[in-house]
Amino acid sequence: MAKRIKITTVKYKKRVNRPPLRVARPISTVEPADTTLKIRTESYEQLGVSTGGHTHFVKASTLFGYNYVNVYDLIANSPSYVKYKGLFGKMRIESLKILCYSVQSPSSDGLATQLIAFFPNFVNSSTLVETLPANDDTLPLNYNSSRPHVRNYKFKKGYYFGPEGTGYGVDFDPGKIQYLPGQISVVRAFSPQFPSQAGYNIIYNVIIRAMITFSEPIW
Repeated sequence: MAKRIKITTVKYKKRVNRPPLRVARPISTVEPADTTLKIRTESYEQLGVSTGGHTHFVKASTLFGYNYVNVYDLIANSPSYVKYKGLFGKMRIESLKILCYSVQSPSSDGLATQLIAFFPNFVNSSTLVETLPANDDTLPLNYNSSRPHVRNYKFKKGYYFGPEGTGYGVDFDPGKIQYLPGQISVVRAFSPQFPSQAGYNIIYNVIIRAMITFSEPIW
């Protein structure tokens, strides 16, 4: 009689190769230091009208000034600009804001509406006043308004490129501010009945603000 042989089947579990566990590394929360500085320059001016009907920015030294002011003069003479210009390699003019406050009472007779505007591509020009009535960016000044007249010119990146790398919305060397073009001009909107007072009459106090970002510190 044949002997029975018992066959036993052994089952093996399939081995799965699993990737090794990775330990999460902490994410650094240290951010690079901000190397820019934002400042606001302010210039205080006055607008006056003569008995001849001409409107000018009044200068304390001569009383009778010009019908424009250059932007580079306003910035270069600002204490904030003077303080920081030597500490940075680049500056960018982000915006220019004009605020005009009437100093005449609503009962003042014969004061015409004045027009004021910014021109980025001119400097030392007294003839631009002829273009103000047709300029879309002109700010009209009504003397009998109790509220300030405001116009804010914001400059996108690359807004205007001037000589020697200067301009508005562009980075340039603060040491070349004297090459910056741009002026603010003023003119009356129409021929008025002139005030009875002789000489020169102050009609508006004007504040001109420039927002500037300095970068590339060199200290």
